[in-house]
Amino acid sequence: MFEELCSWMENGECELLTLAELGEKAVSIGNCSDFYLLTWLKKKLLERYGDHIVFAEINGRKNVICWRKMALYIVNTQWYDERKSNIDDDSERIVTTAAKLLKAAIRESTYTKNIYPSSTEYYKFH
Repeated sequence: MFEELCSWMENGECELLTLAELGEKAVSIGNCSDFYLLTWLKKKLLERYGDHIVFAEINGRKNVICWRKMALYIVNTQWYDERKSNIDDDSERIVTTAAKLLKAAIRESTYTKNIYPSSTEYYKFH
């Protein structure tokens, strides 16, 4: 269940999640009880991702899962995993790794709505 949950987080289209939301997903994946789930889940995430995961409070939402230097983690993990599985198609591996790097870079970026033009300004230019 935990490996599937991590795979879903790493490869999925999820953006910011709270630990509680991730716990709900874990329950739906593994049909497990939510008794002590969040404490266990936080511990397992810290064991797996170490310094690459942070639990922050954003806009009053507690335990929001944030990624730090995730691209480094993905490249390192991917390289070792692929050496174990003897994947022959290097071009596919490179493209997949590049996509994961881009995705991680986008997730790690901070954005603000203050710099986006309004819809009327946007349509003036297009």
